[in-house]
Amino acid sequence: MYYKVTSVLNPETVEVREYHAAQYGAPGRKRKKKRYLTPEAVKKQNEKNRVRHIQNLMLANFDNGHHIILRYLDGKYPESYEEAEKNLRAFRIAVGKALKAKGIKFHYIAMTERGKKMKNLHHHVIVQNLEDVNVVSECVKAWEKYGTMTIHPMSKDLYGKEYKDLAAYIVKKETKEEAKGARYHISRGLKKPEIIKKEKVFGDIKAPDPPKGWYVDPASIIMGVNPYTGKKYQRYYMRTSPPEIKKEPEKPEEPKKSMKEVNLYIETIVEHKEAIGMYIVEFVTSKGETVTRTAMSSGEYSRLSIALRALISGVSILKCPTRIKVFTSNTVIKNALRNGWIRKWKESSWKNNKGQQVNCAGLWKYLDNIAKEHELISAADDEIDSYHEWALGEMEKRRKEA
Repeated sequence: MYYKVTSVLNPETVEVREYHAAQYGAPGRKRKKKRYLTPEAVKKQNEKNRVRHIQNLMLANFDNGHHIILRYLDGKYPESYEEAEKNLRAFRIAVGKALKAKGIKFHYIAMTERGKKMKNLHHHVIVQNLEDVNVVSECVKAWEKYGTMTIHPMSKDLYGKEYKDLAAYIVKKETKEEAKGARYHISRGLKKPEIIKKEKVFGDIKAPDPPKGWYVDPASIIMGVNPYTGKKYQRYYMRTSPPEIKKEPEKPEEPKKSMKEVNLYIETIVEHKEAIGMYIVEFVTSKGETVTRTAMSSGEYSRLSIALRALISGVSILKCPTRIKVFTSNTVIKNALRNGWIRKWKESSWKNNKGQQVNCAGLWKYLDNIAKEHELISAADDEIDSYHEWALGEMEKRRKEA
């Protein structure tokens, strides 16, 4: 049993968090001595929490806003971080008074930083775009005595990637060392995510399967296993609109021989519900050098689930149309690639010939989505998997160290 919490960010976006209660340990395991997080782990987790907090505030309050960069004129740069902060505060007060006179509260997220290259102090401010009042115009008036500004309209990005990247930028500490931390200013009265449903779900956490009329942002999916409880957790965003696909002029189809070619090796170990998956991507550079990329993941997954996750991870790192030859011992994946099952399942709403939902349907959907520009083929049975023994050895090391 686990908890599934759904929170509204704006009329078109919800956040879903799935997690097990922290007081319960991993099933079938002896109680271990209590461990405490290292200072480095605490810092990393706090930064992740801050990014999520800022991202959710932006999605809840600035879904159609502007990212404004306030810069100083030559000769007017503040001599210290403290002086720059005073200027930013004066700017916020001036804009706030101007909007208050029009019956509107000034909502913002703002911060000061020093540029990496030029080492000049400047400011970043996020404001909402209002139909009846030109907020940006008031910002221009309040800043003109200090310098200039650059205005970036925040496109109503359907899956909020722009907001995620900007939140990470605001939170990072490297350019705010003088502030002794990632210091930023948030106006009062911003809407916070509203929990609309908290339910107990029996069974294990599965890949996101949105209800009708909702679409999951694949890039927002965060899955993992709590190292202290051995339980899985998951977080992702859903929107009411599908991803926008920019239509480009149709081009004649390129011959398949022009596609880059890679070998993708999928290796897995499953013992007592503990699964480890590894992918190895092998390709030849223009200089004739053989290069590999590899990664491992683990968790309480079925044999098919961990193999599909490894396959998805391997395909995800390929950024241009590629012919991918898949080496795997998993017969379901081999038959799906050889017999065109993925296309057939998609046409039948991800149901098999018996009318039942396909096993791991969410993962098959995800694979189909990210592999649209690629060609997936299964290696022949007599083709040699040259990485098999090495991969098993590496995964065995991972299993013993866990």
